[in-house]
Parts: sequence; C-alpha cells; structure tokens
Amino acid sequence: SIAWSITVFYLSLSPFYIIELLNISNIAITGLLVFLMLVISSIMQILSMKINIFNSLTIGIISIIIGIILIIVSLPFKSILIFSAATITIGIGGGFAFTGATRGIRTIAPPLRMGNVLSNYYMILYFCMGFSDIILGLIDNMLGLFNGILYYGSSLIIISLVIIIFLYRHRMKIIID
Repeated sequence: SIAWSITVFYLSLSPFYIIELLNISNIAITGLLVFLMLVISSIMQILSMKINIFNSLTIGIISIIIGIILIIVSLPFKSILIFSAATITIGIGGGFAFTGATRGIRTIAPPLRMGNVLSNYYMILYFCMGFSDIILGLIDNMLGLFNGILYYGSSLIIISLVIIIFLYRHRMKIIID
C-alpha cells in the first residue's frame, strides 16, 4: 500500500510540477510524464516476476525512497530533470513493490480463500490511495504546498524505512519463491 500511496502522491503533484517548473499549462505534457511513470511501472511489474519476492520488495521500496527525495529536491531547484528522474524511480519502485507485495500475499493466502484475501488487499490499497490524497490536501491547506510536500514526503520516507527494517529483520520468515 505504501507503493500506491506514493504513486498517488506523484500523480497528484505532477500537474503542479509541470506548470511550476516548466511554466507550461499544457495538460498533454503532464499526461506524458504520468504515462511514462505508469509504463515504467508496468514494465517493472513484468521484470520483477524474474526475481524473488524479498528482492522485489527491497528494490521497490528503495527506489520509492529515492523517488520521493527527488520529488522534494526538484521543487526548490525548479528542475524538470530532477523531477523526470523522480518519475522514473517512482515507476521502478511502484512496479517492483506492488508486484512483490502481491506475490507475497498470494504465497501466504490459503488457496480456498485467495479471492477473499486479494479482495481485501485491493480494498486496503484503494483506501490508502484515497486517504493519502486527503492527508496531503489537509497538510497543504495548513502549511502550504511546499511544506505539505516536504512533511508528507518525509513521512512516506520514514514509513518506507520502517518497512525496509521489518523486511530485513524478518527476511528468513518471508516466503521467497
């Protein structure tokens, strides 16, 4: 769910970044960067099937952390290059983390309950996607957009680091196919 929360974070901010950084209000350019991120994520989902679940999750979460840092750094520098690098790393991270998590859940779910387990998994994902936009909007209203991005992005980094620590502490317990 952290991968989708960060994807929504990116999707919510990309129109603003394009307008602010490039001073272009053309929605086609915004759509192009969103398309690029989603294409990269889709390709990474396919590639992540070739590695074990633990590595897929690790690559995904580390890429997500790097992507968030790049998003935060791109704003004060008004750098479309840094934001484009964030687009790529968020796509990589989202693809690997989502597929790793989904594969992990499929591995531990009882076969006769697979549909129920996956339905609940997707409900949690969609909740996190909607909730993250609401939280970012509230922080933006209270502290301004840059501070909202800074605090919200930082909290996502902290959550991601906690997940990485958990993964490494419980590495032997994680079912690796």
